[in-house]
Amino acid sequence: MMKSILPLVLIFLSFLTLQAEASKTVRLFILSGQSNAGGNGNGDELKQSQKELDPEVLLAFNSGQFMTMAPIKKKKVKFKIQNSIFGTELSFSKKLKQAYPNDIIAICKVGIRGGTSIVAWGKDRTRPGWKEELKALGIEEASQRMLYQEIIDGVNKGIENLKKRKDVKEVIISGMWWCQTERDSSFVEFSKAYEKNLTNFINNLRQDFNTPRLPFLFFDQHIILLWGV
Repeated sequence: MMKSILPLVLIFLSFLTLQAEASKTVRLFILSGQSNAGGNGNGDELKQSQKELDPEVLLAFNSGQFMTMAPIKKKKVKFKIQNSIFGTELSFSKKLKQAYPNDIIAICKVGIRGGTSIVAWGKDRTRPGWKEELKALGIEEASQRMLYQEIIDGVNKGIENLKKRKDVKEVIISGMWWCQTERDSSFVEFSKAYEKNLTNFINNLRQDFNTPRLPFLFFDQHIILLWGV
């Protein structure tokens, strides 16, 4: 009896070993901020080499549902884009894959709103003066969205979906890049407060994702400050 069972046990263990070897680590990176975080590049202008897809580089845009990295099918009349858009994720993800060749790269684009101050991404929406600051910035309507919570919920949903994949062993939140500053740089008061607001934003995200050393990159694609400094 034992002799007949032993080969089956060995086959089963071999199957589990192969399955474990096939499963990979996912390096998840968060992209958020103003409209350029969403992407204003024209997909029709990409070279063929830039369109080459890697099945282990994934993208989710506001949904938590990942697809193979590619320009997103969307029109943007303002920028005369008729078919698809892309952002910094297209080139950045290729560099990330080079840095982590044995891992799956997942980019989660979430909590994006054009022409908006970092104030709108504040975690504490009930703090005194929050809505007044948005009004002073000319974006009072931004209070209708819970942008900070959109980041938290979108990333968690993305992780949940990734863990359902058979080729995924674990998901590690490995970094965030933040494309924003334009609205704040148009106001002296909010420019001076930016360091404090950004520091609070980073600390809140690190705490809520339980990633105390989460790498954080921030940038903006606008170099002209309206108040001339």
